[in-house]
Amino acid sequence: MSLFKNRTFTFAVIASLAVGVSMFGTSVFLSQYMIMARGASATMAGLMTFPLMGGLLVISTIGGQFISRTGKWKPLVITGSVLIVIGLFLLGTIHYNTNYALVAAYMFILGAGMGLVMQNMVLVVQNSVDIKELGVASSSVNFFRTLGGTAGTAGLGAILAASIPNMIADRQADLMQAIGSLGEKGKAVAEVLSSGNLPTISTLPEPVRVIFESIYGDAVPSLFTFAAPLSLIIVIAVCLIPNQALTTQTATERMQEVDAEAALEANGIAAVDENAGAEIQEPTAPSKQGTEPAMKPNGN
Repeated sequence: MSLFKNRTFTFAVIASLAVGVSMFGTSVFLSQYMIMARGASATMAGLMTFPLMGGLLVISTIGGQFISRTGKWKPLVITGSVLIVIGLFLLGTIHYNTNYALVAAYMFILGAGMGLVMQNMVLVVQNSVDIKELGVASSSVNFFRTLGGTAGTAGLGAILAASIPNMIADRQADLMQAIGSLGEKGKAVAEVLSSGNLPTISTLPEPVRVIFESIYGDAVPSLFTFAAPLSLIIVIAVCLIPNQALTTQTATERMQEVDAEAALEANGIAAVDENAGAEIQEPTAPSKQGTEPAMKPNGN
């Protein structure tokens, strides 16, 4: 708990919590968007979210090279936090029929922001704590990022589960009209829907499928609109992190330097004690001169 006295560590943890919501929440619900709103299979949905991970991979690599060459990290991290906010707001504007190229561009922006923030938070913390606390500080940042992702996914999932039934109820008239237009096939669809088990969206007849795709196409992006203001926490936390210089030493070199300083200090203390001991001398025995009676002038 003493690590929380470190300002850099504290704000890095706060930023990592918010990044976890953006990273895990969007990756989970973007896949649901691809399946429920665009009719993709599970495998295809994973491939369709590749721009998100691609942006994270490419931009984090470029950002890491820039930091290694210049030693300047804070402008990149602030830029990344702003890109996360922008990416989430843009993803909140998509619908079931939005051009996929546009959705991919929005995902790339969000992934680029996460790439500039996520790993650099660990880097900054590693340079701000004592070398003996390096392991626990690094793992703590990763732990809180995972914790934020877990809580964010659960919270956003609860919002989605509560909003879908309301949105279906609002479209009930359109849904009944679409089912009625199917004739005999509509009865089978109505029985399936009334059972409470929603079939695969892509297998539904077109009039009904379009309604459900539009519902999920609006419900899932609304989660991104909700998460975008929360991501402003990342911007604030990153701006409050001190802009300290990064060390060019590895962890092993830092530990060797600490050990060398400790050895020099120990040798210095030993030398001081040795010199102090040499200066202490035993008291000289009192001289007998002057204690014997003086001889008289006549020799008696």
